[in-house]
Amino acid sequence: MDPYSILDIPRDATTDQIKRAHRKLAQKWHPDLNTSSEAKAKFTEIQQAYESLIHGKPFKASSRPNTQQSPRQSAYTPRSEPPRQQSSANRAERAKKRQTAMVKKQKAQTEVNAKRARDRQQYSKDMQANRERTTQTVTNLRVSSAKIVEQTQRSASSRLEAARTAYARLVQSINEERDKTIQKTVVVRDQMITEALRAKDERERSLVTWNTTSDRTHQTDLQRIERQFQADLAAAG
Repeated sequence: MDPYSILDIPRDATTDQIKRAHRKLAQKWHPDLNTSSEAKAKFTEIQQAYESLIHGKPFKASSRPNTQQSPRQSAYTPRSEPPRQQSSANRAERAKKRQTAMVKKQKAQTEVNAKRARDRQQYSKDMQANRERTTQTVTNLRVSSAKIVEQTQRSASSRLEAARTAYARLVQSINEERDKTIQKTVVVRDQMITEALRAKDERERSLVTWNTTSDRTHQTDLQRIERQFQADLAAAG
């Protein structure tokens, strides 16, 4: 029985296929997980086959009879060449496969690293573009805010100036109206004073006239009374 039959893999299997087959069989036949009597021997055989294919260690076939051979195991025919030469050929083949796998892995790793570098470069470009757009947006917002503040200040200044002008006009109109009212009041007051003085003069003239007339009437009455008295005396005498 050869390692390929134990791991149930083809002879041209890759390293990844060998590892997957070994992991699957090791989980199935591990003594801590499998309580059958042949689990330990089967697990040891699987480990030896894996070490032989991966690390090139010599494989020692188990003397345990294999009653459950798979079709691939039963169809295996050992090579006619001596065991030492067969082992050297297997090691060379395995080394070649490992070399090929290593080259493929390195190539894949190089491609992954290159893609990762491109992704990082693209990410850096995107981040730089985003930072530039953000900076431009912030600058535009600041300019717009400054313009809005300036327009608001101009509008407020215009409204304040208009309010001041309107207030000045209102105060001027009130003062003019007050001056007109005061002037009219002074004119009316002067007219009233003139009328009062005129009435006073009229009363004084009337009083003088009345006094003059009263004196004349009184004098006439006295003369009349005197004449009557003289007449009465003459008549009595």
